[in-house]
Amino acid sequence: MLYDDSNKLIFLPQKETKIFEMFNRYSKVYKILRQAHDEII
Repeated sequence: MLYDDSNKLIFLPQKETKIFEMFNRYSKVYKILRQAHDEII
């Protein structure tokens, strides 16, 4: 995976792009859950 300085994708095959999008969504959800969990504790 290649990135430029603004953290945008320069090149990514179609299949990997979908995996990357899924990973992005998962990591966002994970961060939200992490925050909520920390606030509860």
